[in-house]
Amino acid sequence: MLELHVADDVAPLAAALGRVLAVPLEDPFTPEWVAVPTEGTMRWLRLELARSLGASSPGAGDGVCANVRFASPGALRELVLAAPGPSAPAPGADPWDVDRLVWAVLEAARDAADDERLGPMRVLPAGATWWSRARRVAELFERYATQRPELLLQWRAGRDLDATGRGIAPGDAWQPHLWRLVRALVATPSPAERLPALLDALRSGDLAVDLPQRLAVFGVTALPGGAGFLDLLDALASTRDVRCFLVDPSPVATRRVLDAARGAPVGGIARGEDRSARAVRHPLLASWGRPYRERALLLEEAARLGRAVPRPLLAGSGRREPRTLLERLQDDLAQDRPPDGTFEPDPRDRSVQLHSCHGISRQVEVARDAILHALADDPSLCEGDVLIVCPSLAETAPVVEAVFGAPASEAGAPGAPGGRRADERRAPALSYRVADRSLRETVPVLAALDSVLELVAGRFAASAVSELLALPPVRERFGLDDAALGTLGRWIAATNVRWGLDGAHRARWGLPGELASGTWREALDRLLLGVAVGDGELELAAGSVAPVGVEGPDVELAGRFADILACLHELSDETSVAHRPQAWSAILSRAVDDLLAAPAGERWQLDAAHELLGRLGEEALVAGRPTTVELTLGDVRRALAHRLSGSPRRPDFFRGGITVSSLTPLRGLPFRVVCVVGLDDSGTAELVDGDDLVAATPRVGDRDPRGESRQALLDAVLAARDLLVVTRTGRDERTNLPVPPCVAYAELRDTVAATARARHDPTHRVDDLEVVHPRQAFDERCLQPGLLGTDGPWSFDPAALR
Repeated sequence: MLELHVADDVAPLAAALGRVLAVPLEDPFTPEWVAVPTEGTMRWLRLELARSLGASSPGAGDGVCANVRFASPGALRELVLAAPGPSAPAPGADPWDVDRLVWAVLEAARDAADDERLGPMRVLPAGATWWSRARRVAELFERYATQRPELLLQWRAGRDLDATGRGIAPGDAWQPHLWRLVRALVATPSPAERLPALLDALRSGDLAVDLPQRLAVFGVTALPGGAGFLDLLDALASTRDVRCFLVDPSPVATRRVLDAARGAPVGGIARGEDRSARAVRHPLLASWGRPYRERALLLEEAARLGRAVPRPLLAGSGRREPRTLLERLQDDLAQDRPPDGTFEPDPRDRSVQLHSCHGISRQVEVARDAILHALADDPSLCEGDVLIVCPSLAETAPVVEAVFGAPASEAGAPGAPGGRRADERRAPALSYRVADRSLRETVPVLAALDSVLELVAGRFAASAVSELLALPPVRERFGLDDAALGTLGRWIAATNVRWGLDGAHRARWGLPGELASGTWREALDRLLLGVAVGDGELELAAGSVAPVGVEGPDVELAGRFADILACLHELSDETSVAHRPQAWSAILSRAVDDLLAAPAGERWQLDAAHELLGRLGEEALVAGRPTTVELTLGDVRRALAHRLSGSPRRPDFFRGGITVSSLTPLRGLPFRVVCVVGLDDSGTAELVDGDDLVAATPRVGDRDPRGESRQALLDAVLAARDLLVVTRTGRDERTNLPVPPCVAYAELRDTVAATARARHDPTHRVDDLEVVHPRQAFDERCLQPGLLGTDGPWSFDPAALR
C-alpha cells in the first residue's frame, strides 16, 4: 500500500517515521530504505531518529540511527531501471545516464555534421564549446525521459511532435532528429521505452529490485517527475509498504485548493489552466506555494483513483497564540488567513527584521550584527541555532568568511555575547561553517588544477603566473615559502616579464615568433645565466642575454622555478591540440603529479583529483566502446567545471556553529534564527532553456525553477522559530543610487506591513518596516543607540568605533 502522512512541520513527521522504523523488518539485517530530498535533510533526520531508535527509555535521546540507507527520490527510478533483465544495462554503466549520454550526443552531432536537419547543432557560436552544447542537449533528453516519456516514444516511432502532442515547430525539428541519431548510436532502449514494462513487472511481482519490503519517502516538497513519480510509487506499493511523509505549510489552504478542484482531473493539464491560486487567501501562499498546491492536487487525484491512502493529519508543532510579529505571520500562513492589519506587536518586537544595505558586504556585516544582538539578548541561544541561507552562495560565502573572520573554534577566541570573550581589535568571533559548497571550493588541489588549466589556456601573463605560484598546492609541491615567493616576485619584476612562454607561444596570438622580449623564456635565461656569472660580468654574457645575479640559497630556488616553467611549458604544448577523453585523463593526471601536492595527512585531495580525472576517461563510452570524439582544452575545462560544481560527499551540516548554506539543502528544517542574506535579483533570477519543449508548455507537477526558489523562501520564513532576518541591496555601493527590491522581497515586505498595521492607516508607509543602513560600518549612526530600537549601538565592531 501507499500511505500519505502529512503535517505542517517536519518534527511530527520524523517522530512518525521513527515509530515505523522501531518495528523491525522480518530480517533484522536488511537495511531500511528512506528517500530524502537533500543531504541536509538526511543529516537532520538521522539525528532526529537517533533520539528514539534504540534509546534506553522513551525521551532519553541516547539512541542510534543505524542500518538505514538514505538516498534521493530519483534513486527509486534508477533502481527500477537497473533491475536485472534482458534490456538492463551493466551495473553503473547505463548509456542513457546524462554523464554518458553527452558522449553519444557529441558523436552523433559530429558524424552528421553535414546534415542540414540538425540546424543549430551544426554551428558552434563564438565562446561556446561542443561539450557544453552536448551536455545541455543530453540534459534536455534526460528531462524529457523523466517528465514526458510519451514524447520520446512518439519520436522513436518517427512522429515529430512537441510536448503538447502537436506537430513540432520548424525551429525545434532538430531535437527529434538528433534524438533518433543518438538512439541508433547507443543501440539500447531508452528509459522511456523500458519503464512501462518494468512497472508492469513490478506490479505483478516479477521484477527483482534491490529494495526492502518497507520504504519511506520523507520531506519531498515537489514530486520529482510529477505524475510519473506517483506511477512509480504505485507500482512499488503493489508488493511493498510505501509511506510518504510530507510537509504541508498550510493544510487549511490545501483543503481549499482541493475543494475548488471538485474532483476534476489534474494529471496532464497545462499549468496555465490551473486556477488553484485563486482558492488561496494568503498572498505569500498564492505567490510562493505553487509546488505545494500542485503536489496536493496530484496526490488527491492518486487517492481518488485508489492509488494512495491518505492518513489523518499529524499533530503539528503546537504553535501557541501568536505573541510576536513572526509568530503572527507564520500563523496566518498556517491558517491561510489574509493579513488584516489588526496585529499590534510589542514596540520592542524585533522578530522580523528587514534590512536595506549597500551591497553584499554590508549585508553580511548587518547579518553578523543582528546575530550578535540575538546572542547577547538571549543566553539560551547558541550559534548552532542559527542558519544563514544565501540565494547566491558562491557569491556570498567568500564575503561571509572575510567579514566573520576565522571561526571561533579555529581562532580559539570566544567573543563577548553569550559568554564569548571580547576582542579589542574586531567584532566577537562566531563559530560557523559554510556548508553546501562545491568541490572546487572545498578541495584546494581541485581548485588549483582549475587554475592551472585557466593559465595554460591564456597568455601566461606575469600576474597570472604569480597568482598560480601563490596557491597552496603549488607551494607545497615546490617548497615555496613566503620568502621564496618574495624572491620570485623580485625576479619577475627585474626581468621585465610581460606575457608569453616564448616567441613560439606568442605566435599563437598573432605576433611574430622572433619577438621574444618580455617572455618567460627570456627571463629564465637571464636567471640561469646569473647562476653561473655575476650580474656585473656582462663580458661573460652569452649573446644578448644580460644575467640577473642569483647567489647562495637562491640558486636552488632558481632551479625549482625552472622546473615549474618547464612543466607548464610542456602542459601548454600538450593542451594546444585536441585529444580523446582518455588521453586528456592521462595528461591532466600527470600534470597534477608534476605541479601540485597536498600537506601530510591530506593525500585524499590528490586521490580525489585523480579519481575525478579518471572518470573523465572511464565514462566517455558510446555503445560500450571508448568514444572517438576529440576534445579541445576549452571542452575539457567545461567538462571539469561541471564536475567541480558538484557538492562534496560530506557537507558540513549539523557539525556545530552557525550553518551558512544555499536555500535548498536545509529547507523546512527548524532553526531559532534564520537569516536570508542577499535577497536580490541576482540571487533569485531563474534561467529557462529556450529549447526545452517541456518548459515551453508545462503541466501541473512539472519542475518549475521559479516556483521552487519561491517555495524555498516560504520554507525559510516558516522555519524560523524566534527571529527572521532578511537583507537586500537597497542602494548601489558605488553610485549610491536606489536599487529597487526584487519581487520576492517586495512581496514579503508588503505582507509584513499588512500584518502589522491597518491598511487604512494614512500615516503608514511600507518603507517604515525596513531599516536603511549607512554605507560604512563606521558611520556614527551604527555606533549610537536607536537603530532598530536597540538600547546600545547596533555595531559590535571595535575597529569601526575607533
